[in-house]
Amino acid sequence: MLTLLFLINMRSIIIIFCFCSLQVMALDTLSVKSKIEGVTVFLSGAQIERTAKVNVSKGKNVIVLEELSPEISSNSIQIKPGQGTLLGVEFGINYLKELPASNQLVKAYRDSLFDFELEKQINDGILETYAEEKKLLQENREIKLNERTLFLEDLEDMADFFRKRMSEINLKLMELKRTDNNLKKKIERLKRQLAQVNQPKTKPSGEITLALLSDVAGTVDIQIKYFVNQAGWKPFYDVRVNDVSKPLTLDYRAKVWQKSGIDWKNVKLVLSTSNPNKNNDRPVIRPWKLYLQNNTYAWQYGDVSKATRSRESDKKAYFAAEAESGVKLDGDFNTAADFTSLSESQTSYEFNIDLKYNVPSNGKEHDIYIQKNSIKADYQYYVAPRYRQEAFLIAKMVD
Repeated sequence: MLTLLFLINMRSIIIIFCFCSLQVMALDTLSVKSKIEGVTVFLSGAQIERTAKVNVSKGKNVIVLEELSPEISSNSIQIKPGQGTLLGVEFGINYLKELPASNQLVKAYRDSLFDFELEKQINDGILETYAEEKKLLQENREIKLNERTLFLEDLEDMADFFRKRMSEINLKLMELKRTDNNLKKKIERLKRQLAQVNQPKTKPSGEITLALLSDVAGTVDIQIKYFVNQAGWKPFYDVRVNDVSKPLTLDYRAKVWQKSGIDWKNVKLVLSTSNPNKNNDRPVIRPWKLYLQNNTYAWQYGDVSKATRSRESDKKAYFAAEAESGVKLDGDFNTAADFTSLSESQTSYEFNIDLKYNVPSNGKEHDIYIQKNSIKADYQYYVAPRYRQEAFLIAKMVD
């Protein structure tokens, strides 16, 4: 009786364990697409802000945010769900799924290029077939009697057939070669156009997988932030003088670029003068020490270098200087790599642009106006006829 109960209990345990395992395996993965809401562009890199909506069930949900940039810095990912508890976040690249073409025009170019290349392959195949037929006729144009009389009518029929078929083949070959040349020109033009738009090759898709524990079933809003390195901007000024009796116009503009693999379509941009990639470690100031060597004074950073230590004569001078000065010198020799430079941090500014912009992922610089200023100036004309025949306008501005 005891043995039977033990078997029943063991069977119950095994059944319960299998049921729990199936429950874990039965978790559905929710694939969700997100939308770019805003981009903060730094001098080097950019922070992308996205939003997504997902219908979750009660309990644990595995959500995959797909069609993201493969250039995401995994350490910079920030996820903020509208409700529920975030259990974990993981970034990966799906090499089996490529990102869509960055813009429709480039997609149209690529589709046309594929069609023309396919048409050229078909044309080349037909061209080769007619060339082989022509070769076959040329190799079998000798007439063999085979012990029978060849009448004049038969000879005329054979000549007519040969002439007619060869003419047809030659005309067809000319037509096919002309088509082949036209296709080559179209393919070459399309390749040049694709190179002109500087469109990179299709990149694999980046994906963020997150586990979310929800108390209730419903729609959850998710906010996503991450950093990409393949972006940046640089400032430049545009100075214009329309009339010497009026102030000059000083436009503050920016050249923004990105190659993240995802187009920024109709997004609000914030331009920041900070550089997140800059080394922000505090500098350590080390003392400079003076040493007396061979009756001469010399300053060195830190202690006597290892190069001095390796030479016997300098080594003797080192200890002689120690004995003469009566001061115990530090024997830890530093190298030139220990020289440090003090970098001064600057105040960071952010320019919030109310207009929305499109910035394709092609690496090209896009001009964006930041500010427009009217500055009072004193104008002077400058000439140096000995060197140049032109007159120059000089504007003097205060502050």
